[in-house]
Amino acid sequence: MTTISRPWQAFWVVTAVIVLTDSFFIFINYQSNWQMLDQEIGRRNDALRSGFQISLMSSATNMQQIATYIANDIHVPEAFLKGKLAVEAEGGGPGGREAARMRAALFAHVKPGWDKMQKNYDVRQLHFHLGPGSLSFLRVHAPHKFGDRMDEVRYTVVDCNRTQAPTKGFETGRVYSGIRGVVPVFATDPHTGKQVHVGALEAGTSMASLVNYLSSATGYHIAALLNRDHLEKYVWPEYLNSRLEKDLIGDSLVIEEAKAEDLPLLKMPEVIDVIFNNHPLILSERDPPLAISSFPFKDYRQASLPKGKPAGHIVAWHDISPELHALKKGLLINILYGLMVFALVETILFASWKLGIQKLELVIQERTKDLEEANLLLQKEMRFRTEAEEKFRHILQEAPVCIASQTTRGEALSLNPACAQILGYDSQEALMDGIGRKGENLFADPAEYRHFQNILKQNRVTENFECKARKKDGSDIWVSINACIREDRNIADVKWVDSFIIDVNERKKLEKLKEEVEHITRHDLKGPLTGIINIPALIRREKGLTALQEKYLDNIKVAGFRMIEMINMSLNLYKMEMEQYQFAPIDINFKELVQRVIDELEGFSSQMEISIRFDIKEGADYGQEAFIAPGEEILCVTLFQNLLKNAIEASPEDGNVSVFLSRTQGHIQVRIHNKGKVPDQIFPHFFDKYATFGKSGGTGLGTYSAKLFTQIHNGEIEMTSDDETGTMLTIRFPAGPETGSRPKPT
Repeated sequence: MTTISRPWQAFWVVTAVIVLTDSFFIFINYQSNWQMLDQEIGRRNDALRSGFQISLMSSATNMQQIATYIANDIHVPEAFLKGKLAVEAEGGGPGGREAARMRAALFAHVKPGWDKMQKNYDVRQLHFHLGPGSLSFLRVHAPHKFGDRMDEVRYTVVDCNRTQAPTKGFETGRVYSGIRGVVPVFATDPHTGKQVHVGALEAGTSMASLVNYLSSATGYHIAALLNRDHLEKYVWPEYLNSRLEKDLIGDSLVIEEAKAEDLPLLKMPEVIDVIFNNHPLILSERDPPLAISSFPFKDYRQASLPKGKPAGHIVAWHDISPELHALKKGLLINILYGLMVFALVETILFASWKLGIQKLELVIQERTKDLEEANLLLQKEMRFRTEAEEKFRHILQEAPVCIASQTTRGEALSLNPACAQILGYDSQEALMDGIGRKGENLFADPAEYRHFQNILKQNRVTENFECKARKKDGSDIWVSINACIREDRNIADVKWVDSFIIDVNERKKLEKLKEEVEHITRHDLKGPLTGIINIPALIRREKGLTALQEKYLDNIKVAGFRMIEMINMSLNLYKMEMEQYQFAPIDINFKELVQRVIDELEGFSSQMEISIRFDIKEGADYGQEAFIAPGEEILCVTLFQNLLKNAIEASPEDGNVSVFLSRTQGHIQVRIHNKGKVPDQIFPHFFDKYATFGKSGGTGLGTYSAKLFTQIHNGEIEMTSDDETGTMLTIRFPAGPETGSRPKPT
């Protein structure tokens, strides 16, 4: 009975999980439907916003068309021009009697048409302005008011008079706001007969017609509100105070257009929040339930600025009873489906569970036996791992190399005894206390530590990083560090740095000693060479020397000087390996240089009974400067001497060495050929340092230095060798410009 009760407890737990899961999916579906409704209301608000902008521009365009129609009346421009001339003659502003007479004549002409426009086209304002700026000449809608300037209010008029082009948009005036269309007025100057700009004609309508149109087209309740600070900037104080007394909502909004029955809704705090947050709101508890949304709009002036401020807000709301009814209906259907699915799943689960319990008892018996066997194996594995960990700990403690671990922030985690021994501490604990458990204190130079950390961050590993470490007694020793960043596979974001630190202080001392010995050697060799260089001068004091003997004496002198240069070059070879060499090229004639090297080796080749053939390919496309290229002469001479000497030594008896000089597109190419074959043992390492084979006294530096010198010149060197064709070395140097492109010397 006990073995069966626990599975049935699990059955009821699974049943509870199914109930919770089913309820969760019903809840998620319900929330998703709410979210879809919210998104739909947002889309409707976006559509309303687009419709408002389109309707606003359409209304403004209609006002422009009406203003254009009146401005094109043949009598209007003429009367307007006479009025302008009268105002100018009578001192500007409202003018005098003549200006008043012209104003009355213009008003009498447009008054009949104005009455019809008010009745049929909902035109609220018709206003003639003189430029520049906006000087009121005639308000057809208020003919008793004129002569005032509105440069800081009528930006549509100011821009129209300035550009002499039509303007349109929403704008707030001294009394009320409106949608305005403004066109320039031109007339024929009676004195010159030319068209002149007179001023601007403004036609305007109220926001009410636009709001009523949108409300009837969409079925929404719509209200237009203006920002209080916007009205305070433009409206005359006496009109502003009146509006604030009856139309103020909250502290910062004033009703521009709304129905009286909508005022209580607009003054609700929730609606005011919608206005300022521009996020739709659903009032589901109201009867009927409403969806309320809002969006800002700008006037003509602010719309033309990159960061213009809104002049006001459009608020819209509509009945969403059908949508909420569908939402609740969907919830009931989901609950019904959920109950049906739960009943079906529970029935299948009960039958399956009962059958499964019977099989489970048999499986438990088999698995118990398997677990006992696995437990024995696990105990053996644990003993093996314990022994392995003990061996690793022993290796770590006895290793002659410093093994250290630290966090990526530089906090020391562990150090083996070798670390304490290298740095002169009595124990690991003393070392940890001495460095304050900070890895950076192992370094003598903080800048070296930062450099080490930067390499680790970029590459996650560093090899053979050599620097000075600070010992307990304050002295410094050279160490080499190999380190890498490790990560815990089971715990994310857990990283540390493992380092292997080797004492290379003795090696550094030997390297310094070697450098000093090499410097002394180079210095001691220069004394005997100076004597050799002076021997040709002493021999020339004896008369009767042949031309060939004179040539040999010159070769001895040149070779002696070159030997001194090569001694100096040994230091440069080291700088090249360390990438510290400063390349200083000059123009070199490779044709003359190669010939000079061949001449200097003539005695050596004669002694070896090997002839040297020099073949120069001088095509018609190349001039005298075809073989001139930038380089360092001593490097190039040394390069070709080493390669030619090797070719002579490797040639069979009575053989010959061929040197081919040619110019290809962009390169000078030198090929050196001999009939001998490079041994298979040395072929893969031909250009490696200290690579030599079968040559007594060979250093293995000739081909290695040739490769370095070629690379310094941004050139290429390659070698082929086989039994049939012998060995061919090819060297290419970037050439100077060909004939015709090199500037002539001046």
